[in-house]
Order: sequence, then C-alpha cells, then structure tokens
Amino acid sequence: MARSKTVNMTEGNPLPLLLTFALPMLVGNIFQQAYSLADSVIVGRLLGADALAAVGATGSVSFLFFSICNGIGSGSGIVTSQYFGAGDPYQVKKSIANSAYIMFTASFIMAVIAYIASQSVLRLMGTLWK
Repeated sequence: MARSKTVNMTEGNPLPLLLTFALPMLVGNIFQQAYSLADSVIVGRLLGADALAAVGATGSVSFLFFSICNGIGSGSGIVTSQYFGAGDPYQVKKSIANSAYIMFTASFIMAVIAYIASQSVLRLMGTLWK
C-alpha cells in the first residue's frame, strides 16, 4: 500500500506540524536576506554609493508589488485549505487551478502597472533625476 505524501495539519500535535511547516519558510527567508546582503555589498563596492542608494530606494517599491501578489496567493491558500479541511478533493483541485489563473493574471497586471508607474513613483520619491 502506497503511503500518502499529504500531511493533514488538522490532526495531531500542533507544535511539530507548525515547525515542519515553518522551517522551510524560515530557511527561504534566510536565503533571501543573504541575497539582499550580497546584492548590497556587490553594488556598493563595484558601482558606488549612488547605485547602492538606488537599490535601497527601489526595494520598497518592488516589495509593494510583490506583497500584493503574495497576499492574493495567501488568500487563495485559505480557500484551498477550507476545502481540504472539509474533505472535498474536487473543490481543492478546482480552487488550486483557479488560484493559479488568478495569480498569473494578477502578476501580469502588477508587472504592467509597475512598468507604467515606475518613473512616476520614483519621481514622487525624489529618486529619479530626469
């Protein structure tokens, strides 16, 4: 009999389940911080203080658009989790597929908006000198 790879987080001791869920995200965040540190060191040493300031100024704008898409993904996860908890595999598959469509569409829309609005936002922040 094949063992299922699905972990039911609604049953059992919550602490090990949450740690098993959270540790990969923690490791991913550590790698993201290491990337940001390396990016800052490389840009600061090779391109100078102005380029490093530009990276810092645009990071929050990029994070804004990323966070909107991340929020949409988290909301989709809630819907999928509710169907999973209810034991409805058809609706789980349907919500995952619909979530993928919504996230692809939202990320495309966010990319277009970011491309169009980037100069205006940077000008409002006082970081664009054109």
